[in-house]
Amino acid sequence: MNSGDRTHIWPSEAWPHWTYDLTALAEPMAALSHAQGLLMGRLIDLGLALRDQTSLAAVNEDVVRTSEIEGESLNVESVRSSVTEQMQALEKPPERVKKIFQDTRVKYAA
Repeated sequence: MNSGDRTHIWPSEAWPHWTYDLTALAEPMAALSHAQGLLMGRLIDLGLALRDQTSLAAVNEDVVRTSEIEGESLNVESVRSSVTEQMQALEKPPERVKKIFQDTRVKYAA
């Protein structure tokens, strides 16, 4: 999709039914996956506490920014508290990040 002067994808006339070329996306997606693997390896080297803090910060940022794109304003401290509480209860945080994201947005919409 040609973004032109748009900051977000939702103002596009084709939203949400746009088309894309999977062949053209394969290489950039593979590079992204590789970079994520390198990052995770470095985070493991840093230790569990710092890795968890980094994951928590990333989830908080995603929740708040995505909500802003959709015109919602969330209380950042409430989001941080909720995400922290939920992530502490998880055995494997990556498996439930999407659920945490959705639950937090619904619970703390301002």
